[in-house]
Amino acid sequence: MQKLVIVYFLLILVSFTSYGQYYEGPYDPVKIHYKTPGFISVSEVSYGDGLGESGRPYSDYFVSITSVLGYYVSQNFMFGAGIGVYFYNGGSLIPIYADARFTFNFKKINPYIFADAGFLIDPEDPGSTTKLFMNPGLGVRFVLNYSLAAVAGVGGFVQEGGVSEGDRDTFINYKLGLVIKPRRK
Repeated sequence: MQKLVIVYFLLILVSFTSYGQYYEGPYDPVKIHYKTPGFISVSEVSYGDGLGESGRPYSDYFVSITSVLGYYVSQNFMFGAGIGVYFYNGGSLIPIYADARFTFNFKKINPYIFADAGFLIDPEDPGSTTKLFMNPGLGVRFVLNYSLAAVAGVGGFVQEGGVSEGDRDTFINYKLGLVIKPRRK
């Protein structure tokens, strides 16, 4: 009887330990979201607080709404092109830019490095107020399900050009957004 109890105990112990591993099956939302190449859409709202001289147009603050159409080349690297609108204290500008992101993939929370660069165009006077900008920074992506992730980031935003020579403004930029990746059939 004692041998029979030991055999049952060992069978139960083996059955529990054989199912103790994490399952990364084909329906794991985290794995599907960032490990498969494909097109994505990144929609972001951001706020920039001016760090330099205040009182000048386009230098105190901005609020922006942007959208990037991108492509995941690998599970870590994404590049794309973006457009949107920036609302400054002196008016509004339209950005046309390139966006690149390198993601350190873990599970549901993934830090990333981003870099945006392009042109800020004044729709009312494209010749005199057009500026160049760069926006490098750090962010975090939270995978929500198979095709949706939330992003938050902070970076340095530098713009140069415009009315006078050497007109440069610097901002600290805070971003919040959503990443939508269509599901493949």
